[in-house]
Amino acid sequence: MQKDGRRQEDSNLIARTFSDVLRHDRAGRNSGAFFIALASLFLTRLYYMKTLIILLASLPAVLAQWPAPKAPAIPEADGYVEIPNAALSPTKEKTYRAVFDATRSADKPTALLPALNIAGSELNALATVNIPVQNAKFAIVFHGLAVDGILDDEHYKAKFGTPNPNLKAIADMKKQGVEFFVCGQYLAGEKIDPKTLTPNVQLAADALLVLMQYQNKGYALMSF
Repeated sequence: MQKDGRRQEDSNLIARTFSDVLRHDRAGRNSGAFFIALASLFLTRLYYMKTLIILLASLPAVLAQWPAPKAPAIPEADGYVEIPNAALSPTKEKTYRAVFDATRSADKPTALLPALNIAGSELNALATVNIPVQNAKFAIVFHGLAVDGILDDEHYKAKFGTPNPNLKAIADMKKQGVEFFVCGQYLAGEKIDPKTLTPNVQLAADALLVLMQYQNKGYALMSF
């Protein structure tokens, strides 16, 4: 009986407080008072917290509906969401030239290198809207920590205990005309044998010289 009386007392208090706060809100005195009072009342009685959680959970989520991303060219990379009437959408009348400066390692050994993922995602973007692969002129230059990602499978497994997830993406991208280079200066400095790397990557004299030459030919520089 005492518990029921307390609940009735709390219910009456809530009703009176709601009424007072709403009256103040209509008068324009304090538009935030309603939420402050509501929080205070529920915190005074723990069993009302359950009610609050149920009410919040029942609120409909307002989420925009977007189509699923597509990855028809490089399935290992991020997909592309086609957006109708977007500014500067990909077009068959353009040629997309980019040289990717790949220096970052992946977040985990089972993930693609950031540069490969981004380059692959842009190939997916063009393929999704049926732009010929010839319209993409991409080159990727590896140096720094990114070189671990181009180890052949044997040496990658020995170092990370898992197959190299980058190799299939590199092979697929090479088939679509992407050029791959690794910095000879970095290999020499780190005493890395080029024979431990995938043969799909060409040994270049110097990564920075490769980047300069491609930029001189009108390639946009992308650093990842």
